[in-house]
Amino acid sequence: MENVPIRGAATVAAEVARVREHWAADALYEAWGAAHDRARVRALLGGLNEPGPIALRCRLRHLLDPGRPGIGEGALAVERARWDTILELETRGDVLLRMGPEHASQARAAFDELAGRELTPSHRVVTVNALLGLAEIARQVDDAGSCADLLERAAALADIDGYRFGRVRALVSLGYVEIVTLSSATAAAERFTEAAGLAEQIGDRLYRANAELGLAECRQRLRDLDAARGHAERALTVFTALRSPGGIGNAASKLGEIRLLLGDRAGARGALEKAAEAFDADEVGLGRIGTLDLLGDLALADRDVSAAVRHHQEAFRLSDEVRFPRGRANALAGLAQAARVVGTWPEARTLGESALSAFRELGDPLGEANALEGLARCALEQDDLAAAVDARFTAVRTIEAMRADLERHDLQAEYRARFEPTYQRAARTALDADDPVALLWLLECLAGRRLAGLIERGAADLGAGPAELLGQLTARADRSWREPPVDPWLDRRTRTVRKVGALAIAGTTAEPAAVALEDLIANLYLPPPASVAPLIEPLPAGCHLLVVEIGLTDRAQWVYRDGEGALTCGERDLGPLGALLDLLEGPEAAGLFLADLAPLAELVPVALSCVLAASEGHRLLVVPVGRARSVPWTAVPVASSVLGERAQVAVCPSLTVQRALQERQRSRVRPAQPVVALWRHPELRNHRLDGFDGEPTLVVDHLTDAAAVRAELDHATADLLVVAVHGRPLPGGGHYLDLDGDAVLAQADCIAVRPPRRVALVSCWGGYTPGAGPDADPVSIAALLLAAGSDEVLATTAQLGDSAHATRFVEMTLHAMFTGDAPAALSRSVRRLLGHPDVRRQPVRHWAPLQIFGTFFDGGSRD
Repeated sequence: MENVPIRGAATVAAEVARVREHWAADALYEAWGAAHDRARVRALLGGLNEPGPIALRCRLRHLLDPGRPGIGEGALAVERARWDTILELETRGDVLLRMGPEHASQARAAFDELAGRELTPSHRVVTVNALLGLAEIARQVDDAGSCADLLERAAALADIDGYRFGRVRALVSLGYVEIVTLSSATAAAERFTEAAGLAEQIGDRLYRANAELGLAECRQRLRDLDAARGHAERALTVFTALRSPGGIGNAASKLGEIRLLLGDRAGARGALEKAAEAFDADEVGLGRIGTLDLLGDLALADRDVSAAVRHHQEAFRLSDEVRFPRGRANALAGLAQAARVVGTWPEARTLGESALSAFRELGDPLGEANALEGLARCALEQDDLAAAVDARFTAVRTIEAMRADLERHDLQAEYRARFEPTYQRAARTALDADDPVALLWLLECLAGRRLAGLIERGAADLGAGPAELLGQLTARADRSWREPPVDPWLDRRTRTVRKVGALAIAGTTAEPAAVALEDLIANLYLPPPASVAPLIEPLPAGCHLLVVEIGLTDRAQWVYRDGEGALTCGERDLGPLGALLDLLEGPEAAGLFLADLAPLAELVPVALSCVLAASEGHRLLVVPVGRARSVPWTAVPVASSVLGERAQVAVCPSLTVQRALQERQRSRVRPAQPVVALWRHPELRNHRLDGFDGEPTLVVDHLTDAAAVRAELDHATADLLVVAVHGRPLPGGGHYLDLDGDAVLAQADCIAVRPPRRVALVSCWGGYTPGAGPDADPVSIAALLLAAGSDEVLATTAQLGDSAHATRFVEMTLHAMFTGDAPAALSRSVRRLLGHPDVRRQPVRHWAPLQIFGTFFDGGSRD
């Protein structure tokens, strides 16, 4: 709705009369009946100044819109009395809305009646305007769900009928609703951007400014304050030129808030004073309430606590008067903050708990998380570390639950980025409290909940539609390989990237597939686990567990569970480790030597180092989180050796995945004569893997083409699938395997398949998606195969050398896998290969990138 305050002396009747007698009313009525004749419409309306009342302005905009559909002669003709009644109802509802939520029932009656007075089935301006009014009522009473539904209906109808001004209004409101309901600046920015473009096309400066103001809010929430300030300043300039008091007040208030966040208190004061002047002192309006809260925040920044309390108390009083629960919640939060500033901690705690309850009633996760942080600070000041841990971890649980409700990956990622300080403070508090259980729970949340959902709920939850679309995309891309490229001068890698982009790998091409892998599994995002205890209980007796996170802060954080089940936690400065991680995540990893990996020793807790120094063969499950996923764990230095020599090492994407692997009901008795399905890229110089031929204990099935590889993944017939191919990383995250000159295996191809229990990916980048960022889910091909049904996947975290040493290492490991657990096989191969001094002096790319992805099962071997 247009935010223009109603003067204290104004009445609904006076406003209705003003519209009926407006200088533009007669011309608009005549133009409406002659809408089929564009020249006549321009003659009648072209010279008019834009009327202020929204009931008139919306019709002026629609009639003059060059993009509106054609109208048959006489299609919009209407009796003047009926026309006046419609304008009266729209105006009555608009005026009552702007008078505050206490008039919501009267406004609803006006818009309900309006909805029944539509003039035409093809230009439903009346219906759209009624829906917009009803949506605004729902917003004022904090019924965000109904508000969003009404706005979506209004936007859809406006789009169908070519009522672009109505769609602009709906989009601007939808942007603000999505900020409130989803707390998503990304989704809201899409609405505001479309609204701004449409407003520009139809020449509506007021709604163009409204969209700019919405974008200012989005950029602020995305922590791009300079861009936010620019949007707010542009909006204020337009509102000032148009003499829109409500627009001036809202834009100046937002600009003051942004300047305050930038540390420009003088600029903030000027903007907020301008906003206060714009909102009529006699008018009880929502904009005035928000400005009072911001003036309170500014006073606190100036250490003028009494003024801050005065402003927040006035905001609370006005909110109570007009029954505006969000204003009450914000005012309570401001009063709690003022109490914290002066150190009256019991009062701050009481006010903070009231604010928390208010935000919870509103379903506002942002407000709830901020209130919980305030309570945590109170608890810390009162030496109640346990209460601080509880408050900060409750905040994380709230955020994670909201992420699980979102169906788009970019929105889930936005939450992670926006609330990063909340996760950081939770980790800090758990470490200060020496609470490994709490830290382990937090790290499990960060480990990747979409993959956890995929393995727990299964690919069937994706629905037939997306899965079928992926199949069509895959087939189409396969066919396109056999057709001449559009640009024959493109290099093969560029063509490959573009075609893999069509296989639903997000962000890799200018024309991504309609369904991206990231969004395909976004709706499987699991809420946070109630407890981590059930996730680690299935581990076999004596198995050690190390969970390491890198990227949340400037330190590495870890939780270690020893063979007896005792948990400890700690952290380490990154130091030289940070620079080494940069190398491991890039092409420089291929040139690293064992000596270069020395900083990785910092990732092994002292207690674990002592265990491994005392004896060999321990089983160690590593759950790497964030940047720790790029670490070649078997090559981590420990006890004058490397982990792969001292222990059997398995790497698992998360504890939830670990439990799911343990709980699969299947026989793990090794067959007397295992069947090995083997595929090798014809262009590989090494990795011929022909040592299996003639082996009496094996049945070797040499796959004939890439289609046979896909068939084996779709419906496994072998005990072990070995694929020796080139692996390629993709720009912006993601990877694929180049099966041969005509086909690739992408991440999306590994969803909804039934792979063999064991898979060996003898390639580069099979188990890690470089470039995806520390907060991305570990949705590598190896991880997706685990989710799809494999128990153990042999894959790499970097480039694997196409060399004789690497071939020997791979063949030793594969042979050992036939007679024992995969982690034990890999450990045995590491010891044998590194037993040759010349190999230790070679780059580690010949062996270190190869890891076992999976877990340990009861009855496994111990070297």
